[in-house]
Amino acid sequence: MSLELVAQALNQKIEAAANGAGPEDLAMLATALDRIGGRVTIAEVMAAGAEAKVQLSQAQAEAIAAIVAVKDDVRQAALEFQNTALKSTQFFSLFVASQ
Repeated sequence: MSLELVAQALNQKIEAAANGAGPEDLAMLATALDRIGGRVTIAEVMAAGAEAKVQLSQAQAEAIAAIVAVKDDVRQAALEFQNTALKSTQFFSLFVASQ
């Protein structure tokens, strides 16, 4: 389980505990927070997750744009090749007919 998911789960438990948690529930939450406390705070984990989602979305958009550009370039090259082949065939036909 990722640290972000752990942080979200703890955040939900803390919100639920605010509405009448018993001593055992609070002790469990305190232990869980203590175990991840040295790594990052819950807010940092959630912010990092949100930033990662934005970066992933931007990278996805850039990749799609690059694929579309390549597809358009390939389509244009294929049309040019087809046109050149047609002209070559016509030229060859005229050359053969003139012989």
